Amino acid sequence: MKHFSPQQIFIERRAKDFPMAQEVLSRFSNVPHIEIDNYQTMGAEIPGINARLRDEKSSLILAVKDGELVREVDRDLFRPTPGQFYIIHSLGCPFDCEYCFLYDYLDHQRPTIFVNLEDIFSRLREIIVDHASSPTVFHAGEFSDALAYDHITNLSEPLVKFFAKQKHARLELRTKSDNVANLLSLNHNGNTVVSWTFNPEEVVRRSEHLTASLDERIAAARQCQDAGYPVGLRFDPIVWTPRWQENYREVIEKIFDALDPKKISDISLGMFRATPGLKSVIQSRFGGRRSILLGGELVQCGDGKYRYFKPIRIEMYRALIGWIRERAPQVKIELCMEAPEVEEQVASRQMASL
Repeated sequence: MKHFSPQQIFIERRAKDFPMAQEVLSRFSNVPHIEIDNYQTMGAEIPGINARLRDEKSSLILAVKDGELVREVDRDLFRPTPGQFYIIHSLGCPFDCEYCFLYDYLDHQRPTIFVNLEDIFSRLREIIVDHASSPTVFHAGEFSDALAYDHITNLSEPLVKFFAKQKHARLELRTKSDNVANLLSLNHNGNTVVSWTFNPEEVVRRSEHLTASLDERIAAARQCQDAGYPVGLRFDPIVWTPRWQENYREVIEKIFDALDPKKISDISLGMFRATPGLKSVIQSRFGGRRSILLGGELVQCGDGKYRYFKPIRIEMYRALIGWIRERAPQVKIELCMEAPEVEEQVASRQMASL
């Protein structure tokens, strides 16, 4: 895949003296950079949503993050997630996944990297000390892809080295890229899981724009397994299409033909879901060209999000779990952001190992 290279860089004045900011500006010395006061007010004033997003995603912001640097996971309304946290190392993403919740979450879509790393690591230390008696998991990749900028920041190196020294804390790097070169020579001590969002190539091509292809993701996951990393598989969001059975069966076979199931840490499954705001963004962006995401019948659920009808979700979960179990009988499988009654009906048939 082609790695992100900004066409212009905005930098907060107070961020200029941080080492990461200086390194990035040096690396892109030929790229115009503009000083700003506040990264949060940098939306492009361009008519038309698609033109605006193209402009925003072609740039990069270097900023200082105030306030919450590490956030407790609270996104799943249906199940508690104690001891899990998000690392807010950046906001926004150079990729253009049509289903991304950030389109209904952020004020603008300019990729923003936070350069005050010492503050982030200080907060990580505080939380780990506070939870010293119980395991903790820290996720990088919720508010931005965890590795999309790694060729620019090399943030993976200090993160992986930091967690390699922890006894009860683990790091997850979640990505749709193949940007793993910086990871392969690091001593991770088994404490970093590198996970990929996987979808059939049809969904990747039509909805996950600018990301690594399916084959590139699988190859990168194999590289990480060969380097000793546990690898996570994230089928989320699962997207209904008329050929979903054939497509998902094929992607599961391709993954397990390449990867060692014994080195897979866990698998999570989640259906496509959209807030009313995100559904409106998808409709506005593509107008008469119907997005593949809206090809299935959607209904608004109790949490306000649109999902496929319950019988469709149950059928798809059961099918994917069955195909996974054929190749990886013992791997841990979880459902993500799913109603308890759906999980119960799925478990009653095929999820005894869940």
